[in-house]
Amino acid sequence: MFCISAQHWLESDTGNVIVVHCFSGYTRSTVFLSCFLAFRGMYSSPVDALHRVCDSVGIDDIKAIVPSQRRYLGYFQQCQQGLS
Repeated sequence: MFCISAQHWLESDTGNVIVVHCFSGYTRSTVFLSCFLAFRGMYSSPVDALHRVCDSVGIDDIKAIVPSQRRYLGYFQQCQQGLS
């Protein structure tokens, strides 16, 4: 739902931007951004996007992203491929 809402917001006006933040740390924001970039077609999968997002913010995705968040990236990719 976040990806769809963000997509609609960006499409509604060329001046609109999205600001993403976490209250504690950065991993949830990183996971969302990875999914959103894949949703927008900028990367073939959220995992590919994750590497780019982590490089951009200077974090080690192996150490920072916990197993449940990695599973979520896989679930998101399955949803993109039509699985429920």
